[in-house]
Amino acid sequence: MRYVDLLTDPVVAGPHRRVQNLAAYLAGQGHHPLILSPPGIPETFVRELTEAGVEHATVPGLAQLRKPSLGSLAHNIGWLLGGARVFLSSLLDRQGGDPEFYVLNGAVNVALARHADLRNIPGILVVNDTLLPGPLFSALTALLPVKTKIVYQTPSVKRHYLGGGDYSFTDDDIMPPGVDLSVFTPDPGREFVVPRSGKTVHLGSLCNVSPRKGIEDAIDVTERLGWRMPELKFTYTVTGEKLATQSAYCELLAERASTCPSNCEIRFRDPVDQAGAAQFLRTIDWLLVPSRSESFPQSVVQAQAVGTPVLAYDIAGLNDQIVDSETGFLVPANDVAEMSRKLIESMKDPVLLQEVTAAARARVTSEFTMERNARDFLALVARGGSVAPKPVAIAAKAP
Repeated sequence: MRYVDLLTDPVVAGPHRRVQNLAAYLAGQGHHPLILSPPGIPETFVRELTEAGVEHATVPGLAQLRKPSLGSLAHNIGWLLGGARVFLSSLLDRQGGDPEFYVLNGAVNVALARHADLRNIPGILVVNDTLLPGPLFSALTALLPVKTKIVYQTPSVKRHYLGGGDYSFTDDDIMPPGVDLSVFTPDPGREFVVPRSGKTVHLGSLCNVSPRKGIEDAIDVTERLGWRMPELKFTYTVTGEKLATQSAYCELLAERASTCPSNCEIRFRDPVDQAGAAQFLRTIDWLLVPSRSESFPQSVVQAQAVGTPVLAYDIAGLNDQIVDSETGFLVPANDVAEMSRKLIESMKDPVLLQEVTAAARARVTSEFTMERNARDFLALVARGGSVAPKPVAIAAKAP
């Protein structure tokens, strides 16, 4: 199968990783993905595509930039109205034929589906966040060609836009990313013990550095633990892309880290490939996910696959991945005090941590593997993209 997958935003890492992992797996199965992306995609992403034998091309003008300026706003408006003028034809010729299918990522990219090289072939729009109001989402997706269907990453994302419903990962129009279990393997030597005096507790986040990820809250949690448990040492490490558009946010984080007590250390590391991500997740004691909004962050299921406990905010997407105190731990959104309390409480119960991490890996193994992701994707292609009907605007809730 030949298919084309279009990325449009160089500052959002999540969709890139999901697209890359699936493309690499399918290329290994004899399929022919072509990834088109804007300038500015991280070098790690491009290198891994090349190593996996996945064809990739950078398309100037494809970017949906997110800079707070009138110039970038004008760029985005022109991008939408102009159908994003993607020069697909010459790129597709290099593959020796037209694509049989295409994939778009994010509801704001519906204009791409109307491009002359795409509108007459089947395709899907992968909806991977809950950032748009329901009426705007419905208005945008109404522009989709008949052959372009909508797929949601998680039940809660689908619920956000369609309202109500008893949705699950078994629905035909829900397709979560998968985890390569040959890479994300458990550490057989991991032991959960009650921290003793002098021990270092390693906390971490695997994400790009942006306000949406709530990194400042994780720093606050680390600081609180440092003051509450002075007999221990704490490190909090963020591994991921430092976005050029977030320099002010990075300065804020550095300032915030400077107030932590002496038994706390805050670190920022460069992004890593899949093997590096697995190694990072195996070396930390906890993955912290204090995100403001999410869809299906792969770092969560990757941590669950390697046996690292996850503590996250109870928001759409994350509560699809985590059942509180069964496959991870959830606390109310933006509640730093409760996140700190729950972390301290859980650290003192190694039996619970053993049970939770075992159950989490079992769920990943049965529901969120790369094999299943690829199988669902190919089944969708075989149906010609025929999945759920287009959504309708959600009625306003009664007060």
